[in-house]
Amino acid sequence: MQAVTYGSTGAKTVATATGEGVGIVPPAVSGDGVTIPWGSRDESGTDSPVLLTFAAIPLSYRLDRPEEIIRVDGYFDGILIRDLEDGHAAIPIPGPHSFTAVAHGVAGSILGVDRSDFSISGNGRIELDGGLLRIDETGGVACSASACTYTRTYTPGEHYFIVVGRDYRDTADVFLRAAEFRVDGPGGLKYERRLLDLPILNDSRQSEIVLWLEPEGPGTYDWTIFCSEGDQEATETGSLVLR
Repeated sequence: MQAVTYGSTGAKTVATATGEGVGIVPPAVSGDGVTIPWGSRDESGTDSPVLLTFAAIPLSYRLDRPEEIIRVDGYFDGILIRDLEDGHAAIPIPGPHSFTAVAHGVAGSILGVDRSDFSISGNGRIELDGGLLRIDETGGVACSASACTYTRTYTPGEHYFIVVGRDYRDTADVFLRAAEFRVDGPGGLKYERRLLDLPILNDSRQSEIVLWLEPEGPGTYDWTIFCSEGDQEATETGSLVLR
């Protein structure tokens, strides 16, 4: 599927998402190679759907034995997504959904499977532009960070997802360095992405990091965005002020 947008200057942007098949059933095997951190198993050990109120859902997973895992496939509502990147954002319609992560080892072996069932509520969802992180390797490494501040009236039941853009521009001027993008939110929330700049390959990409925010009342809620590569780095703090 492709989505095409046009800016005020007529510039065209195309986003592409690829899935394989519909109604595919994930492998039903045991194992502890992969875990969905917001899974549907509660403290009693029983499964129950998670109720979420955000439009963007990060398809996140944690690898328990990363040195043994070759790739992770995701199954979202029966659609197979190969080589699923941790934290890939999906925007489901309101209603029930399921997400399964499958960890693959060598020779096609399956090291672990985890599933989460959840439901999306259509009320109280607000999206905010959280800022932009950029690393540009043209002529050397240049890092930049710009965050936004908002002032709103607190309304009980409202939930926010803060969307931070991630722009990595790879060139042949720099290679064999690690690029890091990170968003630190209230209450110790942390979302980070790392890229190893390999020679020959063009690793340029644009994506987003989504921070979930559930305000408990009036106050100031800050998030700090950060990017670095080599000895260059940039950081800035954004805020949501609720009165």
